[in-house]
Amino acid sequence: MPPVTEGNLSRGFEYAIIDAPTLASKKPDLDTFNEQFQDASSERREIITFTNLCGDAKLIEQLPLADPAAYTHIAGFMRADPKYQKHALYKIVATILKERVRREPV
Repeated sequence: MPPVTEGNLSRGFEYAIIDAPTLASKKPDLDTFNEQFQDASSERREIITFTNLCGDAKLIEQLPLADPAAYTHIAGFMRADPKYQKHALYKIVATILKERVRREPV
């Protein structure tokens, strides 16, 4: 899969989810972003975005609206409901990508 640049933005988007059996036994960490979750919950959002501590990356997190096990890794999230939350995730990823894409790869 080639990186995304201004020059190939009109191409179809692809991504891969790779099997990682070690994640199956992990539990989600619902505490690390608790402050952000509470703020988003009061605004009735299902996805939150914020800048990392270094300020050089945008973090995208799903609010834990379904079974907490669905939020351990992206494959678990894709298998779980609610579907509208998946749609919101894709929408926000596309929006952020459009904001960040330049001549250099993203």
